[in-house]
Amino acid sequence: MTHDFLTIHQLIALPYHNRNRDDRHAPKTLVEGGVTRGVLSSQSQKRAARIRYEELAAATGSVRSRHLAGRIADRAEQIAGDAPFDRAAADATARTLIAKLTKNTASAETAQAAKDKAARAAHERKAPKDGDVDAYMAEFDRAAEDKRIAAEVKAGDRDSDTAIWISDEEVEIAAAAIARGDRPETEDVFAGATGSLAIAAFGRMFANQPDVATEAAVAVSPAVTTHPISIGFDTFTAIDDLASRGAAHWSQASHTTGVYYRTQTIDRKQLRRSWTGADGDRTREQLEQFVRALIETVPQGRKNGSAAETRPAVILAEQQAYRFGYQFETPVAALPTGGYLEPSVNALFEQATQARDYDPDAIGAAFISGVQAGLAPDLPGAGKGGIRHLTEFIVDWALA
Repeated sequence: MTHDFLTIHQLIALPYHNRNRDDRHAPKTLVEGGVTRGVLSSQSQKRAARIRYEELAAATGSVRSRHLAGRIADRAEQIAGDAPFDRAAADATARTLIAKLTKNTASAETAQAAKDKAARAAHERKAPKDGDVDAYMAEFDRAAEDKRIAAEVKAGDRDSDTAIWISDEEVEIAAAAIARGDRPETEDVFAGATGSLAIAAFGRMFANQPDVATEAAVAVSPAVTTHPISIGFDTFTAIDDLASRGAAHWSQASHTTGVYYRTQTIDRKQLRRSWTGADGDRTREQLEQFVRALIETVPQGRKNGSAAETRPAVILAEQQAYRFGYQFETPVAALPTGGYLEPSVNALFEQATQARDYDPDAIGAAFISGVQAGLAPDLPGAGKGGIRHLTEFIVDWALA
């Protein structure tokens, strides 16, 4: 059986932290198995991994924003150098290019024009019979124009109501075309495959251009504690150095602790379809950097207010015929002396053993790692070692 998927199972113990906040600024939670668990969303994990990878790897970077037209036009102006350059035209071309990815601008403009025409006709029908109709309609037109300008001001310089994710490579392609005076179409700049490993890994969609969207090659689960948690509150103050008494500020911060289970699954075939760098000179180096970032980063919320920078305690990487993970629907119980990590490791590897009994052909080679890998029991045929050996195991499989 072919094993074109590889799932990385991780158990990571985070001390005092609030790395992923909800709308009340408290640690995110959910109820599973009848108890409240801590959560680190998949989105927050992917952003942390992407930022770490692009900081470490001198590779094609990316940017996610609602303000991309200015970045493209700035780069076009740099490329143009001393040649004649119409900045206003460049801004307009870049805005049109970006807008086409998320909204059907032609249809929207047509619909708005029809709506404006109907509103004007309805207002004209209400014109007083014995009054100055032209003046009456001129007043309506001025009010409509003021409303249009107010809407543009409210929108600011946003190119889209949603953040769009593009690679530095795509910025260069678009900017070069605009610097030449061209008006590039979306298909001239974007394609399903991309030179950005981060975009290829996590995928992206364009609401109005699904044909140039990028399918994700890596699936990331939320990280969920294997046990119940409680939310703690820390009262803090800021002291005014020039005041003789009292505090300048008083408030509370929320935090929690816990052992989190999370998975990341790599689809080897999709990675080659989504990433144009899959056969480049620096493919292995980039994959090694990306895998380490994926494994070793956690969300960065309130990172300077806690020391929650622990490494994964136990990691199990499995080659799989199809994607699957394990579950902690029944919360683990702490040891009599305290601690959830060891019971969590035992529960994870008990499920790994059961999975092999259930369908041994679905699981290929495996590798065990982590700063406390000694807690993990042996699995038949599974290797064991540090992060370098784990990374080699994963990258060798990805490039096979």
